Amino acid sequence: MKTIVKTDEIAGFEPDGTPISNADLVKSVLKGSKEAKAGKKVSFDELKTELLPPQG
Repeated sequence: MKTIVKTDEIAGFEPDGTPISNADLVKSVLKGSKEAKAGKKVSFDELKTELLPPQG
């Protein structure tokens, strides 16, 4: 089943292909900013470990 969405309303896509609206992207960025200011940060190395398969 295909879903048609106006492209000017799409800011990007989730890894599963679900569209992300401009409004949802802004909400996510603002939430992330608040979390970072509150000290809830993830280092780049931690993020790589979480998202990438082990090398070797």
